Amino acid sequence: MLPMLTETSQLGTKLIEYVKTNGGFPLNKGPGSATCLDGHVLLEYEVKLQALERAAENLATSTRTMSNVLQEKSTMMHEKCHPVGVDNQTPILSVESEKSEDIIRSELKSETLLTSLLREKLYSRELDVEQLQAELAAYIRGNDVLKSEVQNAVDNLSCVNHKMKDVKLQMIKKDETVNQLHGDLQDCKEELAIMRGILPKLSEERDMMWEEVKRYSESNMLLNSEVNALRKKVEALDEDILMKEGQISILKDSISKPFDLLATPKSNTEFCWTDAH
Repeated sequence: MLPMLTETSQLGTKLIEYVKTNGGFPLNKGPGSATCLDGHVLLEYEVKLQALERAAENLATSTRTMSNVLQEKSTMMHEKCHPVGVDNQTPILSVESEKSEDIIRSELKSETLLTSLLREKLYSRELDVEQLQAELAAYIRGNDVLKSEVQNAVDNLSCVNHKMKDVKLQMIKKDETVNQLHGDLQDCKEELAIMRGILPKLSEERDMMWEEVKRYSESNMLLNSEVNALRKKVEALDEDILMKEGQISILKDSISKPFDLLATPKSNTEFCWTDAH
C-alpha cells in the first residue's frame, strides 16, 4: 500500500507540473492575457500533495521503525528463551519467557491497533488522492476547453484587429474628406466675404438702375401718349387725305367733261353739293 501511495503522490505532482506548463498561469501579460487555471487552486493542491508526501514518508518511517522494533523484540525473545550455557535455570527462564511473551503480545496488540489506525489514515489519504486526481482531471478538461476558448478569443481578436485597421483607414479617408470640405468652406467664406463687400455697390447700382427704369417708364408713358396723339392725328390726316382725294377725283371728273352752260339743274346741284362738301 505504501508504494501505491508514493506512486499516487508522484502522479499528482506530475499532473500539477503539467497543468502549470500548459496554461496553469497567465499566458502573457497585458489586457489580452488569459488564465487557464487559477493559481490559488494549484497552490492548494500542491499543499495537499506535500501533506500526502509527508504522510507517506511518516508511514514509511513508522513501518521501518515498527519492523526494527519487532525484529529487536523477536531477537530478544529468542535470546531469553534459549540462553547459552544455562541448563539448571530452565523453570525460571520459562516463567520469564511467558512474561515476556505477554508483554510482546500486548505490544503487538498496540502495534496492531496503531497499524489499523495508520491503514485507516492511509485509506483516507488514498480517497483524498483519488478526489484530487478526479479534480485534476476535471481541471485538465476545463483547461482544454479554456484553451479552445482562448484560441477562439485570439482568432476573434485578430478579426477585430483587421476590422479596426479597416475602420482606421476609413477614418483617415473621412478625415481627408473633412479637411477638403473644410478647405472648400474656407474658400466659400472668402467668396462670401467678397460678395458681401460687393453687395452694397450692387445695391446702389440696383437702386440707380431702378430709378433709371422709373424714368424710362415715365418717358415711355409720355412717348406712348404722344404716339397715341400722333396716331390720332395720322388717322385724322388719313381721313383728310381720303377726303381730298375724293374731291380731287370729283374735280378731275368734272374737268374732263365739256363745260355746258345749259346744264341741267341736277348737274348744277350735284356740283354745288360736292363743292360744299
